[in-house]
Amino acid sequence: SKGVDLVAQRPSGARITWREATDEVAEAEAVADRVAALRASGTPASRMAVLLRINAQSERFEEALAARGLPYVVRGAARFFDRPEVRQAITLVRGAARSGEAAGPVPEAVVAVLSQMGHSTEPPEGRGEVRNRWESLQALVDLAADFGRERPEAGVGDFVDDLDRRASEQHAPVADAVTLATIHSAKGLEWDAVFVAGMHDKMMPISQAQTPAEVEEERRLLYVAMTRARAELRVSWATAREPGGRSTRGSSPFLAPLLDGVPGVSGQRRERTRRNRAAMHCRECGKALSTSVEK
Repeated sequence: SKGVDLVAQRPSGARITWREATDEVAEAEAVADRVAALRASGTPASRMAVLLRINAQSERFEEALAARGLPYVVRGAARFFDRPEVRQAITLVRGAARSGEAAGPVPEAVVAVLSQMGHSTEPPEGRGEVRNRWESLQALVDLAADFGRERPEAGVGDFVDDLDRRASEQHAPVADAVTLATIHSAKGLEWDAVFVAGMHDKMMPISQAQTPAEVEEERRLLYVAMTRARAELRVSWATAREPGGRSTRGSSPFLAPLLDGVPGVSGQRRERTRRNRAAMHCRECGKALSTSVEK
């Protein structure tokens, strides 16, 4: 649909990379390999992101990144200082500072206090909430280390004051880690390299989108995802869920006009994507939910 006219502020960059994987494991492995290569060439992990339509898609990518020793953080909707584990940790550190139990250098004192919550500086093998909790507490450990270097004469009470200031300003710590996030939570953010993954039919647009307005909102979401990249954008999807599974998926119908002649995208699956796109009609009124491929 016609919107505002956008004028580029930077010169043209690299072409978008489209990748069709045989299954979700292969898709995640390819993303992790590229992340590793970019990090080895000097791109900080914190300047890369994997964007997904829903949170449930992140597990494959967590496994692939962890297998390569690549740091990552799952970005959720909750603000950093509002997370239960962060609030509990700050309460414990504040109590230790007031009681005088937290003596000595700030980094060591904070590590000692957080160990009461079962925190270890080594990441856990688990994923999901276990990993998210560890990332939150480790971010506080890293903040304490930075604070100790910048203000070696300061005490734990001063560190708590600094945390209070950050919380009031919502100045959350930034981890040197690859961001895994839903497209919704990526609004307003940018990274040097972005991997928009899991873009198969029935996921983008998501199957619950049935009316014209809902499908258009999905299209806007895809636009948001693809415009988060400053320098490199890679869009991928898997034709099967599991290794060895039937290749029954096509790419997102929104991508159909962009994929003609793209190497590595099979003509058969491209035609299926065209048919899916042509078949998108509202179940309520029968109105077509997208314009034709030719347009």
